[in-house]
Amino acid sequence: MGFVLLSGFYAKNVSFDMEKSRRREFAVIQSVGMTKKQLCGMLVCEGLFYAAITLAVSYPLSAAADGVSSNNYKIIIRKANFQRNNC
Repeated sequence: MGFVLLSGFYAKNVSFDMEKSRRREFAVIQSVGMTKKQLCGMLVCEGLFYAAITLAVSYPLSAAADGVSSNNYKIIIRKANFQRNNC
């Protein structure tokens, strides 16, 4: 639970720092005619894009890790049963 809270806090700080460092870029975009509502929509879409990329990368990796760990668990159980039956 603490790890989840810590990672959420870290993500919030990273997004705040990104927004702070991109203020000049936002000013240029608004000076050529983008409204605050459009800017907010762009930032939401950007966040969703990053979330989708994270999901696309992390889901296959976690599925592979789960497959490896469950396979190792099955091997351990088979060895334990074999040793118990041969005693």
